Formats: sequence, C-alpha cells, structure tokens
Amino acid sequence: MLRAAQDGDPDAQVAMGYLFYKGDGVVQDRREAARWFGLAADQDHAEAICNLGHMRAHGIGMRLDLEKAMDLYKRAADLGDARAMFNLGFMYSDVEGIQQDWEQAYFWYSKSAEAGNV
Repeated sequence: MLRAAQDGDPDAQVAMGYLFYKGDGVVQDRREAARWFGLAADQDHAEAICNLGHMRAHGIGMRLDLEKAMDLYKRAADLGDARAMFNLGFMYSDVEGIQQDWEQAYFWYSKSAEAGNV
C-alpha cells in the first residue's frame, strides 16, 4: 500500500492517512495523516477532502479554521461526499463561530440523506 500511495494512488493515500490518523501499525501522527489526505485531495478525492475538513474543523493535526473547514466540506460535497454534506448541515445549524443559516442547514442535511447518509 505504501508503494501505491507513493506512486500517487489516491485510494492508497487515503488509506495511509487513516493509518497515521488512528496510529494503526504506525506511530499516530495526525500531521502525517493530513499530509497523506492532502495528497489525495489534490487529486479531487472526496473522502480525503472531507477528512481534511474534519481535521480543520477540530484543529486535529493542523490549525483550527472553521471557514477553511467549510470550504473543504463544500468541495467534498460538490464531489458527492454524503458525509461532507451532513457536516455542512451541522456547521450551518450547530457550530459556534459560523453564522446559523437554517435554510442552508436543511439543504445540506437533505442532500446528505438523498445521497444515502441516513
């Protein structure tokens, strides 16, 4: 898997990101996880982009930045990631520091459900 990730396979890069995020078989290193997710995100891998959004929204392995998290979630949602759609709904409805927008929250929660995230 490492070889495939190093050779640019985005699915392998996401898998490497999870290994470092969780510390599964490697020393847990959230910055290294973000690096692997970032490599896959550069290739428009929706799951990787959503993962970076989560890390950015919670300041995990990188500086907390809610606006950047929103941008990442939106990018992943536009690529069809149902989890990112849900996270956008949550950001608009329940996150302090983001202006509440019930219309946007409903829109993204609905899109997430339509995409199978129920």
